[in-house]
Amino acid sequence: MAWRSNLAAVRRFAGSVIVAGVLLASAAVAQAHENHAPLPTKGVTIAGDTIMLSDKARKAIGLTTAKVELDDIHRTVTVNSRVELPWHAQAMITSLVPGKIDQVLVRPGETVAHGQELARVVSTELASLQLALLQARAEVGLARKLLDQRTTLDQQGVIAGKTLLEAQATLAEKSAALEIARQKLLALGLDDATIRQVEQDGQTFPHVSIISPLGGIITHADVRIGQAINATDHLYHVVDPSTVWIVGDVLESDVQFLEKGQPVEASFAALPGKKLQGRIDHLRQKMNRQTRTLGVVIAVENPGGHLRPGMFGRVRISVQVKKEAIVCPTDTVVRSRTGAYLLVQRIPGKYENRLVKLGLTEGENVEVLDGAFPGDQVVLVGNALLAALLGNEHKARVGGDPVEEPEQTHQGVISVALGTIELPTDQQSLATPQIEGRVHRILVTPGQQVAAGDVLAEVDSLQLRNIQLDLLQTLAQARLAENWLEQVKALGGQGVVPKREMWERQSKAETLRLQAETVKRQLAFLGLAPETIERLERVDLTQPDSATNLVKTVPVRAAASGRIVSLNLVPGQVVHPGEALFEIHDLSRVWVKGYVYERDAARVGIGQPARVQFAAFPDLEASGNVVRISPLMDENERVLPVWVEVANPDHLLKDGMMARVTLLAKPTGDDVSAGVARLAPIETVK
Repeated sequence: MAWRSNLAAVRRFAGSVIVAGVLLASAAVAQAHENHAPLPTKGVTIAGDTIMLSDKARKAIGLTTAKVELDDIHRTVTVNSRVELPWHAQAMITSLVPGKIDQVLVRPGETVAHGQELARVVSTELASLQLALLQARAEVGLARKLLDQRTTLDQQGVIAGKTLLEAQATLAEKSAALEIARQKLLALGLDDATIRQVEQDGQTFPHVSIISPLGGIITHADVRIGQAINATDHLYHVVDPSTVWIVGDVLESDVQFLEKGQPVEASFAALPGKKLQGRIDHLRQKMNRQTRTLGVVIAVENPGGHLRPGMFGRVRISVQVKKEAIVCPTDTVVRSRTGAYLLVQRIPGKYENRLVKLGLTEGENVEVLDGAFPGDQVVLVGNALLAALLGNEHKARVGGDPVEEPEQTHQGVISVALGTIELPTDQQSLATPQIEGRVHRILVTPGQQVAAGDVLAEVDSLQLRNIQLDLLQTLAQARLAENWLEQVKALGGQGVVPKREMWERQSKAETLRLQAETVKRQLAFLGLAPETIERLERVDLTQPDSATNLVKTVPVRAAASGRIVSLNLVPGQVVHPGEALFEIHDLSRVWVKGYVYERDAARVGIGQPARVQFAAFPDLEASGNVVRISPLMDENERVLPVWVEVANPDHLLKDGMMARVTLLAKPTGDDVSAGVARLAPIETVK
């Protein structure tokens, strides 16, 4: 048609004018900044999406091309990081008894071995318990001699049977007291050999040792000769720097790509030229609401100790890889509102403006999903100028992200609200100790899924051992009273012992049994298993050589099922009843707190269907319903808080993540609450 030829002529004329104007205007700049010759006013022809340049024009703008190739390309996330010390690589050290520092055997900065003696403590409590042991041993010896004497007299018929029974009961009672004294010294850290030596020599041991439970470096020592200390004082801090954590702060928008086990490369300004390799150990379970980042933890070996807690650096996480992808240099891409383009060379001097679809970007290369092929030559230098000459109605841009289209509105939408993920209080729980003591072992790791009743940690407690000894002593006294009654009955009962004394003995036996039941319930409350308490009941201190294996630790159990979100303790740390040691979240369902503008508040009700999108997972859309509406407006912002509940079976969504809530009109068919927050897996690097 005539109009088509006329249009083509106009475009060619316009192209010549544009070339002349643009090239002349930019000639001086090009000469000043690129050392090119002034651009010619001829040699440029535009036909549709194709531009043709003469040799002189190509040289004037310094046009160069690059080749589209096949290559592996990775998606990487690079973030700031810091070095932290893992909880399992450090320990707090205390004394088992109150007293006074007698000797200091190590200094801060020294390297110590596991089990090494750090200091010695003299204690009046230790001396008193040893004297009680010696007294109990002497009383056992006296009771045994008295029993031997009365046994002989009973055989001769000189004394009544009741007298012999009393001697037997006295020996059993004193034997139980001796075993109790031994167990108390064992609880303070004295070993069997030392206790036997005290009994044999009759001399008290002068001190108790403070022992390191971990091999490492002493970083803190609060000990001085003559210093008075309590059993709850943290005297030493020892660390093992052979393994450290590198913690990176990943932006919320990059959380979707992270997964445990992905390879990581770390670098630090303090270690120039050194690259450290590791893998993601775990992701932290809470967003930092101030920085909008999530902590990713990388465990790395640190044999030389060059990485020190507190250092700052950068980590590069490889989160996705594509083998033999079609790639081209990033600078060859011209981006605009209408998409991304490459200027593909058909023949030297002839270039096609081709729309392409891009994928991953790594360094100076970008993946081309559609629109280019391996072997294509694309313009590298001069592409932005040529794109402008092609007459696009937008301003071409090289590099950077494309401009997003404005958001479209949809029918059936009542309100759109921004918000954050919250967890209902009934899905949060704390694990606390029931008794004072020292952390003996930590049995879980951050992010681990646990069930209600699982043991999370063990606390070593002197108070626990004393309660067990109270139980054993009470049971021993009850057995003695019951045995005495049975033996009296065997001797003829009323004729041997007055009725009043029989009643008193029976009452005492019943009282002791009730006391034992009370102590058993106390041990159960502290977390001891029923089978453990039954085993303690079978220990009979009235019998010689009875096996007395006290439980040294009390468990800290999970109050509810969920994931370990925070872990606020280290081995050796003194903890107190009710202190929150673990925080556990049940992430099976979450609430999204959104803020509805005042003008839309009247249109929102309980049960309202909603769609929720998340900044951390752009490809994820969850369905839910309004489960709570605040009775109060926010007076400053004039918004109404509402909460939408969504299912979270894969535990992707975490407390503090940003979300966008779209409240919908009442549904007429399917229940949108059936939807769940589940993200399709991507190909990740293991």
